[in-house]
Amino acid sequence: MYIGSINEEFFNDLMVGLSQLSRYLRKTLGSDEYHIGLRTKKLNTIFRSGVSSAVSEINNIIYSRIMHKRLEKKVTHFKRESSVLEKANYFSQERIAVYTCILGKYDPICEPMCHPNNIDYYIITDNMVENDSSWKRIDLDNYKDRIQNLSNVEKNRWFKMHPSEVFNDYKYSIYIDGNIIPITDFTEFVNRLGNCGIAMFWHRYNNCVYQEALYNKYSVRKTSNDAIEKHIEYLKSKGMPENFGMTTCNVIVREHNNPVCKRIMDDWWNEFMNHCKRDQISFPYVVWKNGIKMSDIALLGDDVWDADQLLIVNHNTYKVKGNKV
Repeated sequence: MYIGSINEEFFNDLMVGLSQLSRYLRKTLGSDEYHIGLRTKKLNTIFRSGVSSAVSEINNIIYSRIMHKRLEKKVTHFKRESSVLEKANYFSQERIAVYTCILGKYDPICEPMCHPNNIDYYIITDNMVENDSSWKRIDLDNYKDRIQNLSNVEKNRWFKMHPSEVFNDYKYSIYIDGNIIPITDFTEFVNRLGNCGIAMFWHRYNNCVYQEALYNKYSVRKTSNDAIEKHIEYLKSKGMPENFGMTTCNVIVREHNNPVCKRIMDDWWNEFMNHCKRDQISFPYVVWKNGIKMSDIALLGDDVWDADQLLIVNHNTYKVKGNKV
């Protein structure tokens, strides 16, 4: 919110209330009862879909379980120490651009729950946006000279990594993945920025890019193992250390014209385009290469999936993710 536009104590109480509701919802959706219901519903859907579809889905489930067991044998389990953040500050004199990028039908459009008077919500999409949506649509054609010949994944990452070219009229921008619903005032995140002009959440599972590669090979499986292996060999050849630190890259707060921020974003884009298309593997190397500590960037909290400020829904559905995998 703009400083002086509302009673601060009253607004802080509103944010506390929204945070509590977000927490209660996550707790409910992470409960055993809820997950038993989800599994029962999924099984009913599988067996109603016909023999061929049911067999295929069951094979996928079995294969995923096998890959998960292989992963368990290879990874080093990591538990992050809890950190204590300073009290949230929801007030600023600056306008902030909060944006997402949804191409194709990968995600639904999730409406924000909070509408501070200093935040503008933007969506970069090739889909139609309802007239009453809080999201202002940005036309991809405005950037066709920059994104032509790119795949949808590459287009998404270009917008993700180049806020300074889209929101030059703003000092601050906040990128969120398309499956994230803003719950509270994200001005809080801007007020947590450090000197390098970038802030993210710590990764909840691991602290090492090489462990992240194992998760991508055996669990995520969105790119070929060969591409991941080549990328890891490249990182080793450059001297990338183990356990340097990992962030999640689904919420990125930036002072996007900050020179350090721009340099890191440009390097990140180059690494992403020249190696495996997993930006979360490229990012730690870019941070290390630029002489930045990951603790100077992981300023938003320990775990984005446990953050009261937002809710994460499953891709391409409106089901909200609970605490359990």
